Amino acid sequence: MNMFSLGVSRLIRYGYGGALFAALVVLLFPNWIWANYGKISGGSSLIVGFGIFILSAGVYALHRSVVIPVHHLVLCFMFWFYEVPLLQHPEIKDSVSPTRFLGGEFKVRRGWRIAAYSALRRRGFFYNSEQLDIAHAENGMLVMTAVGMFVGFVLTCWCIEPGKSVLSPTMFAFFGFGFLLASYVTAFSHHAGECLAIKKEVTVARTILRQAGFID
Repeated sequence: MNMFSLGVSRLIRYGYGGALFAALVVLLFPNWIWANYGKISGGSSLIVGFGIFILSAGVYALHRSVVIPVHHLVLCFMFWFYEVPLLQHPEIKDSVSPTRFLGGEFKVRRGWRIAAYSALRRRGFFYNSEQLDIAHAENGMLVMTAVGMFVGFVLTCWCIEPGKSVLSPTMFAFFGFGFLLASYVTAFSHHAGECLAIKKEVTVARTILRQAGFID
């Protein structure tokens, strides 16, 4: 991966959380922002910006370690539901689910298949790994935004007086489900394409998985 693509990917990952947090503060507490706009845009703006940057890194770490694994598990269930009940359990060679294909073709143990798929990505298995990395980062933005909207929904329902925020609880929930649905549509498409790429290079994939210790 060249330095430009790596920089874009990291900027998206580590910068977006802080930007989303700042946007949520504006949406949830517009009166406070208006009352303190002079302080925020004045001499303390550098401190605020640095604080948002630090917070952004923490948000991304939490997002990556907690939210994304849950998102991936639900995506695996969606692939299962699409292929087993709807398509009547197609053969492994016809599957478009990376985890199901890794389990059937390479005998990767259940519970380790998401990690095995991640190992293929991180070891440069896919020829367009730079574009995929940016695409996954962009999809992570959709997931993070959905979580932010749900946080806004909870706060406007139980912690903030009605009419004090820019968006109502209904609008926060609407946008939350909208971003979440969009994240699954794009993730399903990305992972299906990656599964097809694995099928074309089974020998190379087997070598990487064996080196990584996922198969014997």
